[in-house]
Amino acid sequence: MSDRTWTVEVGGVSHTVVVDVDPQTKRAGVRVDGRMAAKPLAADEDERELKIDGAPYLLRRVKDDFELDIAPDAFLNQRTAAPPPPKSRKLWIAYVGAALFVLGLIRVGMHGFQYMRVPWQPYSESDGSFNAKFPAKPDEKETTQNINGDLWTVHSRYATFKDHFYAVEYLDLKIVVVDANSESVMNRFLDGWAHALGGSIASREKSSLGRNPAIRFEIALPKGAGAEEHKLPVNARVRGVETVRGTRLYLTWTMTAEADSATADVRQFLDAFNIPPPGAPASFESAVADR
Repeated sequence: MSDRTWTVEVGGVSHTVVVDVDPQTKRAGVRVDGRMAAKPLAADEDERELKIDGAPYLLRRVKDDFELDIAPDAFLNQRTAAPPPPKSRKLWIAYVGAALFVLGLIRVGMHGFQYMRVPWQPYSESDGSFNAKFPAKPDEKETTQNINGDLWTVHSRYATFKDHFYAVEYLDLKIVVVDANSESVMNRFLDGWAHALGGSIASREKSSLGRNPAIRFEIALPKGAGAEEHKLPVNARVRGVETVRGTRLYLTWTMTAEADSATADVRQFLDAFNIPPPGAPASFESAVADR
């Protein structure tokens, strides 16, 4: 078993991270710039969190090797060496994409038949990374945040039909996502997003999408959820699927009034979303056929 060395940059400053493994006990010590940074991993331990200049990182033991990633909490909560007071700390997920914008638009759709013939239009992302359908040409929005010295950009594509809302959002993670940690990464993201919206996870189910790991979920949002002028006038439901392909995380979701029993369009929208399977080219040209 060989030792590992990384050079990471935090706030514009480079730091050297070294893992030293005892060949007999298999205990792994981790040093940052020559100083012990965390309690050594015992032979039966798989991960350890450490701070590098105040930024949280996660050291993982993977078979006979190690991986060093930004801790999931770092990109969910913007934790830094000197966090702001609790009242001003806000989950960045609540301010990306169109989620808060749409909260004030949701109303009860009284006539279910109006969603039986949605004028779906095929949509393919400009880089060919996914195909979907929207009821109209989707609005496009990019939101960039500086988190621990790294720029994170969330891409949002969204549209409305009557009182229903449809969105596909994605971002490129700055962590290594493998089968062993994909479910944990997705669950942390989903929990943070639901909390930021002021809702709670009503259900979640491990799934797959094009052989990529996925989670199908429902989030219950109470009347009044949201912030400032963007508040829900009624109870609502967010239904969607979250998936990871490589380092890209996708969130495909809808929002409807809880009292609105018409959900055929929700199923049609979610079923139309498609990404290439793992190992395939990162993009494909053909749009998803009508379903």
